[in-house]
Amino acid sequence: MDILTDRKKDVLQATVKEYIKNAKPVSSKHLKGCGFQISSATLRSTLAALEVDGYLNHPHTSAGRIPTEKGYMYYVNAISKNLILGLEQRRYIMDFFSTQTDAEVLKKETSKFLAEITSYLGIVTGSSNRKIGVKHVDLVVLNSSQLLVVVISKSGEIFKETVHIRKHDFDVQELENILNRELSGLDTEAVKEKCRYLSAVGLYGSLFDEVSSKLIQLLENEQSDFYYDGITNLLDFPEFSAINVFSGVLDFFEEGHATLADIGAKIGNGDFYIAIGRESSALSLDQASLILAPYCNRDTVVGAVGLLGPMRMDYGKALAATECVAGNLTQTLQKMA
Repeated sequence: MDILTDRKKDVLQATVKEYIKNAKPVSSKHLKGCGFQISSATLRSTLAALEVDGYLNHPHTSAGRIPTEKGYMYYVNAISKNLILGLEQRRYIMDFFSTQTDAEVLKKETSKFLAEITSYLGIVTGSSNRKIGVKHVDLVVLNSSQLLVVVISKSGEIFKETVHIRKHDFDVQELENILNRELSGLDTEAVKEKCRYLSAVGLYGSLFDEVSSKLIQLLENEQSDFYYDGITNLLDFPEFSAINVFSGVLDFFEEGHATLADIGAKIGNGDFYIAIGRESSALSLDQASLILAPYCNRDTVVGAVGLLGPMRMDYGKALAATECVAGNLTQTLQKMA
């Protein structure tokens, strides 16, 4: 994080805070009304310097400025050291957890609860103890560039995923036979090991690599606990009114939950994972921010709770609520163990 002068720091934090509150570009005149005891000219020059530094942007149609992803991240890092959640809300969160009796139901209800208390999209990720055994794999040709991968598990569950492929001379029926010969009867970890080996020796070519990679992703997704709730909350924010932005969120939650589960498992105890806009390769969503905080079982991180909302989300409220919910989830799971 860059070292800013106290004046730049104060102006940047005030600008981000005001933009979060009003969703309008912030001008020097507006900041002057926020209690700054410096001249408008000094405020203008400070805003201009912060723009040059990459913390603010200047929309062409406005005299004011808006935060960039870099500006938001600086703001988040600054406020995350002093998170305060009101006593009434802490009690409300504790009351919610005091009524829970089943671990799996608890995770699902926690995502719903987070969405309710923050008005963002609530997320809970984790690793499931269940193992998925492969009974049979079917490949269905949808068109010249798409295959549907269908996995039937030993327990009779059916999982499906579409894979985009390049043009290949390899016979799809032959590939299906290979997959069933090599993978039938194996669980997810064994499938990963076998596919890794077969790809390394290059016996079946690039189409096998593409399809087996998607098959592994499908099994991992189904093996992970992943719950989210409150996606319609996002429609209350103008950032998500564009159909391409909102559909991007839907696609992300359809395909990216294994990525989120993997990120959640790697967060240090007591830390946050924060991704803002397209600066994060894990998120790659316009106008969106993701917050994850880990929860534990016997001092081991087993998953994460979090929120997805607009880049101008109320980070103080969001971080404090996520931290409190993660702590209460940890305590409740330990009592259930």
